[in-house]
Amino acid sequence: MSEVRRILGERQKAKRAVIYARVSSQKQEKESGLNDRRRNFWKMMDFIKEKQIPYLIVEFHDRLTRFGLEYIKALLREYGTELIVVEEKMSRDKMQELVEDLIAIITSFSARSQKFKKIAEILKDETAQNSSS
Repeated sequence: MSEVRRILGERQKAKRAVIYARVSSQKQEKESGLNDRRRNFWKMMDFIKEKQIPYLIVEFHDRLTRFGLEYIKALLREYGTELIVVEEKMSRDKMQELVEDLIAIITSFSARSQKFKKIAEILKDETAQNSSS
């Protein structure tokens, strides 16, 4: 069929596929589950919104996102992009990486909670001192 189109002078619309991969340093790897500021990710999403990318290929879904995969899948469907995950099942190393990400998230929120408690104590002490003066 493509030969017939060529002879008739019809151009076949080229289809693109994007392979999305992230390579991270050890520090970035631990923080990756929390990072929404990935410049090339958002650039890719702009192409998807322009319906220029019919296929998005990732090795593991966690390379695309750690959390909220169903939201991204729905968005991709909306713009006509098919998500192709090469490895559906995570290896032990990938599972360990996910556990480390969860620990990093818990640690981050815990640290923030401790900061807020300290700030609240300082404000409480200052308020008490100002009230007694």
